[in-house]
Amino acid sequence: MNKNNLIILSFFVITLFIGCQRQDNNILNSAYMQDEEYDNYDKEVNGLIYDEESTGQNENQEIISSISLVIHSQSFANIPDNNFYIQPPTDVYNFLLNNTIMYSTHEPERIEKTGQYIIDMTSGIPFIDVVWEDNNIERMMIISNESICNIFTTSGWIFGGTSRNQGAEIWVYPIADTISASSHLVEGSVSYAPEQRGRPLYQPLWVEGVEGHGINEKLFITAKACFALHISIGYVSYVNPNLYKENSRPKLIRLTVENEFTFDVELEDTPNYQTIMLPFPLRENDILELEILDVYPGTRYSDTCINEIFYDYIPWRP
Repeated sequence: MNKNNLIILSFFVITLFIGCQRQDNNILNSAYMQDEEYDNYDKEVNGLIYDEESTGQNENQEIISSISLVIHSQSFANIPDNNFYIQPPTDVYNFLLNNTIMYSTHEPERIEKTGQYIIDMTSGIPFIDVVWEDNNIERMMIISNESICNIFTTSGWIFGGTSRNQGAEIWVYPIADTISASSHLVEGSVSYAPEQRGRPLYQPLWVEGVEGHGINEKLFITAKACFALHISIGYVSYVNPNLYKENSRPKLIRLTVENEFTFDVELEDTPNYQTIMLPFPLRENDILELEILDVYPGTRYSDTCINEIFYDYIPWRP
């Protein structure tokens, strides 16, 4: 047996062992549109396919108050056949049965390849180790749910796609109309304010900036026609996955639109996107407050981090 065959055989023996040990590891699967796609989004959205009069909201309506857990997840080890995610214009990742992964693109040239993968949860961060058909081995960090998928490698961010029909159902963007915070952390020249554009993808969307775990610190979001949030918590890093456990993560959050609704959501301790449905689509002047009520304490730092937030929008008419 030559050296290459021995390496491949050893890898799949390890694959079989780890796979048996990790049946309960969860990863969420999904995707989103590229930056140049949402750069064209019309903030006026005057032609939204919904009627504000029909939402059932009025000035005399009682405030909706509840505690809820609205999280959609599925086991990455049990992905249904032909579960594929598209990054416009042509990049596709297809997760098949039996831990098979396929990648294809048509630009700048046609490329198709297939591989086998195993799941590796490192410090709470979901990674997969892929052996492609040409025997190249690639390690990927995948942060995702049923709507959004980001893939990172040693080269950085390489993929962000969607599994949804973007034409008629919803639009998924990592951009709100406006977003601000009650506080944010500053370390030297690095600001962890909730900036949406120009922020390095390896840097969290927001890190609160008060003493302790940031209890009662808030984000303030305006996002007309948004009806759901996808939130990824923690400090998520491909290079240093230990930062996820070392920093604090939101555990219980409160979502409020004044005089309209308020409800609490208990989040799982995972960096994967967790979906929160709103009672109705946000309107132009609605300010959605996201308040930290409780956290998963960091093992080293008390700073509480939110990695990213994506937004589901009712589609607009061109």
